[in-house]
Amino acid sequence: MGEGDHKVIKFLLLVFNLLFWVSGIGLIIAGALAQTVYQPYILFINSSYVSAPVLLIVIGAIISIIAFFGCCGSSKENYCMLITFAVLLSIIFVVELAGGIAAYVEKGRVQGYLADNLKANLGKYNVTDNSTTGLYDKTQVMFHLTRTSI
Repeated sequence: MGEGDHKVIKFLLLVFNLLFWVSGIGLIIAGALAQTVYQPYILFINSSYVSAPVLLIVIGAIISIIAFFGCCGSSKENYCMLITFAVLLSIIFVVELAGGIAAYVEKGRVQGYLADNLKANLGKYNVTDNSTTGLYDKTQVMFHLTRTSI
């Protein structure tokens, strides 16, 4: 392999690590937005689903750190660092693939769970406190619903 080929491979590795780092930052931002924007809707879901935004933030941070090490390994041409980066990248790919498949398979179950919780909490409408009533009113306006369509 010539000197020019080596520079092209090094450049491509840096570019793809930069894209990987940007995707990690994107996950951090998506998790933070989900945590702040959808905070009022916690009434509709169980606490086990509340940790999903935090999980996105943690995964985004891990991906960003791994991409940073990949950039350092390629720029310094450190063989050990590059092998470690490749192994960690492979593990992340397999975990993301498994998570995507699990999310697709469980999509119907989650939708049913949300519908059941909505119906169960509907009994608290205008009974307990203004937060429940206000949340249902806001959701009905947002999705153009009536009380009977929920």
